Amino acid sequence: MHRPSPKSHLIILFFLIALAFPFVSLADSSNSPASISGWVWNDWDEDGLRDPEEPLLQDVLIVLANAKGDILAHTYTDADGAYSFEGLDAGSYILFETDPQGYSSSTPNVVPIQLEEGEQVQVSFGDVLTLPGCFRTVSG
Repeated sequence: MHRPSPKSHLIILFFLIALAFPFVSLADSSNSPASISGWVWNDWDEDGLRDPEEPLLQDVLIVLANAKGDILAHTYTDADGAYSFEGLDAGSYILFETDPQGYSSSTPNVVPIQLEEGEQVQVSFGDVLTLPGCFRTVSG
């Protein structure tokens, strides 16, 4: 009588595992895309934090650049004040927000970002409406 070798038992075991878990992929998933997203809002109280009653701003230009400052992409905030850059590789980026006409910032307009693989980073920007002839005190 022929007795199966231990090696053939391993082959059968691997085959059974493959049948039991058909949706497990052994492919390299190291290219999981990252993203950067956020909002721009009218920061009525100028505290750099969005309060529920503070409205979101549409059509604000947001620019994405690499670490050297080369522009990679740009977008405008939508009707909900939101923007996003998706499908990004891990690496160093710089995010720029351009204040809408008649506004100044309550948050930094330039934000360096170090993205890890698959990471989803949120960066939001606060802007303050400045009226003609009015001055805003800037500390620092």
